[in-house]
Amino acid sequence: MTFHIQRRTLIQSQLESAASIGVDPADVASAQPVSGGLCKVFGIHAGLNLTVFDVIAGTALGEPVRSAPCLAIDILFNATGRGWISPPDGGEDLSIPYRRGMMYLTFAPHGATGRYDVPAGARFHGIDKRIGLDFLERLGWLGAFAVLTRGHPHHVASCGACWIGALSLPERIAGQAKSLLDSSLLNENDLAMEARCLDIIDAAIACVSSPAPLPAPTNRDRRRIEAARDILLDDLSRTWTIAELARRCGLSEKRLKAGFQKEFGKPVYRYLQLARLTEAKRMLAETDRNVTEISLEVGYTSTSHFARVFLREFGVLPSAIKSETRNSSKTRRHLIQTAW
Repeated sequence: MTFHIQRRTLIQSQLESAASIGVDPADVASAQPVSGGLCKVFGIHAGLNLTVFDVIAGTALGEPVRSAPCLAIDILFNATGRGWISPPDGGEDLSIPYRRGMMYLTFAPHGATGRYDVPAGARFHGIDKRIGLDFLERLGWLGAFAVLTRGHPHHVASCGACWIGALSLPERIAGQAKSLLDSSLLNENDLAMEARCLDIIDAAIACVSSPAPLPAPTNRDRRRIEAARDILLDDLSRTWTIAELARRCGLSEKRLKAGFQKEFGKPVYRYLQLARLTEAKRMLAETDRNVTEISLEVGYTSTSHFARVFLREFGVLPSAIKSETRNSSKTRRHLIQTAW
């Protein structure tokens, strides 16, 4: 069986080529050899590419492949194995299991490097869309992804430079994707292909920006979620993992994250960060401890990191709060002394 890559630019796109945004199928084929199948790459617009694929994976785990800054929407009708994304800031690799009947959204505004590990003979059949940041911004969609957090119901992995979400393929999008596949394989009308491609993107983004509402926690879960909050607040210096906190409270990780977001309006780590910074601000204003002591007291082992997040949250450095407090104290003492 042979492997074919075809490239075509839609008539109305006025692009010179169908160059891929992000991972190029030829690079993937080189990094993870395929034993056969077909991959078609379409230039839809400047800043928007579509790849349809039906391939059989090879045997070797190849070299990493690089993605440019973009939003990737992947719809998998058939897939197995696992992929990793290495954030550009050098953080820990993000692991993503591949499952059939799933839709994956990866927002990497600074780009990312990926690698793949799939069993020999595995079939990959689906659609990949790569959407450039300028294209997202022109359509008013960029803001929906800039605010995504770990607390989002579809979140599966993230770091400071990359967010990955996954959800079971909604029936409406599945139908649109199958129609798009048929259009691409049969070389049907380019305008119809463009319309179907944009419809899928619009529906996928709607799933992320307006996810299904979180269910209200039961009374029993609510007590355990409140206990989790109290555990965090009782020792701000301790760094808990979600898994540890969930075990301590007798909840699954999923129920803890969803319930915490529902009860307190913020994900667990964001709530903890605000609690730490608020307490640090109080201590800076009301105690004689220095910035280093206070940062350690509220769980920041790096004073410089503490200063950065404090500045981002309150708009001033911790040292400014301490200086202002000292100056205020001197002024009060001076007023008292001169009053006598």
